[in-house]
Amino acid sequence: MAHTTRFTRLLIILFSFILFSPLSPAAAQDEPPDLPPPRSVTIAGTLQPQLGCPGEWNTECEATSLIYEPANDLWRATFQLEAGSYEYKAALNNSWDDNFGLNAERDGPNIPLELAEDGPVTFFYDHKTYWVSDSITSLIANVSGDFQEAIGCPGDWQPTCLRSLLTDPDGDGSYTFTTSLIPAGEYQAKVAVGESWAVNYGADGLPDGPNIPFSVPENAQVTFTWDSDSKVMTIETTDAPAETPQRLQTPTAASAPPMVRQPDFVTIPGTIQSQLGCPGDWQPNCAETFLVLDELSGVWKNSFDLTAGSYEYKVAINQSWDENYGFNAEPGGANIPLEVDADQTVSFYYDHRTNWVADSVNHPIATVIGDFQTVIGCEADNDPTCLLTWLQDPTGSGLYKATAYGLTAGDYTAVIALNEDPDQLAGEPVEFTVPAGVDQIFFEYNPESETLTVNTEGPPPGDLSLARAHWVSQNAIAWEVPADATRFVLHYDAEAGLRIDGDGLGGNEIELTLNPDGLSQAVRQKFPHLSPLDALEIGADDLRQVRIALKGQVAVAAYGENGRLLDATSLQ
Repeated sequence: MAHTTRFTRLLIILFSFILFSPLSPAAAQDEPPDLPPPRSVTIAGTLQPQLGCPGEWNTECEATSLIYEPANDLWRATFQLEAGSYEYKAALNNSWDDNFGLNAERDGPNIPLELAEDGPVTFFYDHKTYWVSDSITSLIANVSGDFQEAIGCPGDWQPTCLRSLLTDPDGDGSYTFTTSLIPAGEYQAKVAVGESWAVNYGADGLPDGPNIPFSVPENAQVTFTWDSDSKVMTIETTDAPAETPQRLQTPTAASAPPMVRQPDFVTIPGTIQSQLGCPGDWQPNCAETFLVLDELSGVWKNSFDLTAGSYEYKVAINQSWDENYGFNAEPGGANIPLEVDADQTVSFYYDHRTNWVADSVNHPIATVIGDFQTVIGCEADNDPTCLLTWLQDPTGSGLYKATAYGLTAGDYTAVIALNEDPDQLAGEPVEFTVPAGVDQIFFEYNPESETLTVNTEGPPPGDLSLARAHWVSQNAIAWEVPADATRFVLHYDAEAGLRIDGDGLGGNEIELTLNPDGLSQAVRQKFPHLSPLDALEIGADDLRQVRIALKGQVAVAAYGENGRLLDATSLQ
């Protein structure tokens, strides 16, 4: 028996050595694998137990999962760690099947981390290069310049946009960024360190030095290389590849809802608290008005018995006012009014993905139920208590929306249920078909008409939270318009009341004309990165109206032949 035990221990040691040791040069791959975008990325290693994981090297522990940032096309999270020596790797999709270690090597060596004192450490993973590192070991540097908007940044000269992150997969101190998204033209760039302009390097590696000019020919791939020792950046162009590898495609996480790191506490502070047992009102740390996390849906909720009266409240995160949300999910926003006509139980709901808090008096607490629910992860079909399809209206548009993830092809039926009650149904059931290859379904509910719309062809058109259109001259707007659009409108509202609904944006309207010749030569020369965009022009008779429009909220919209909204965006 003793011999068997020693042999078993030997096998365990040998297995651990194989799993967490560097591969031999013969086993290393000459070419990186071409993996599709991951659904999740976990930092697995010896740091996990102190962050709440049940053990080390746990690929399924959500406490050390990274969050995908679409704006940066990067996975990232910050953890508070004690001083010490650690090792870690990046595991994709909650498994060791695809993992990356030191020098971006698949199944590679553990990454060492020496932390001299307690403090926050940011971990990041770039799927384009498979580079996983941390803010202690590596620099966070990006290429900032007048090309960034063309690659998906919200604007140019943005040191905080990490779509142009410089990476050092092989750890030699030479950081690179490669892209094929920059249109032909003349550009300038610099290197910014630490997501700010406080430390930056220009021509010849000079701190705060002049911009570095470069030219991009047609159909070119641009490679920026920065030497972190000399601080010099070189820029080279080659022919763009014929096909884009899977790993360079933007992750969609289509089979799972957006990941978010949940807070430890969510409180409803406000004038309701004193009657619920709190020592006073507006107490973010009063446990009597804590919400409780529904682990399945990620929605926080609780119900409280209130007497008739007028109240106000907000939502506070982690027992502090440092992070709080008010009316229309605004950070630090206005108090939310609550008029309770009679003594009753009021339920509160909060989603940390949207930062929207709602109550059962001001809003219909509506969920989409049907025979599709077990497919998306609910315990039962036709279950109104499963909040995976809770309908939300963070912008106050009057239209409530939800997305169902992971549906398989087939025929389904859906209907609206209110207040988590199977006997409170609204409107008529809707039948819909999910085609093969589609796993996101978009629901939209109009409480006034009690109608449910199911969209299997993609998300509702338009997004006013983005500014994809550009004022380029007094009478011209640059925007990539839908190919089948026949009407273009500049919408404006002095009270910032523009909202996307099935009929448009509302507000006042100014008709725009599409110039078939595109942007003028003068505009192309001034804004070369905008050259591929379409030109929408404002008539001379409407220019006085534009001056009024610019004092409020403005947006542009494109409509099809049948008047259907095709796309909409804000302007910059």
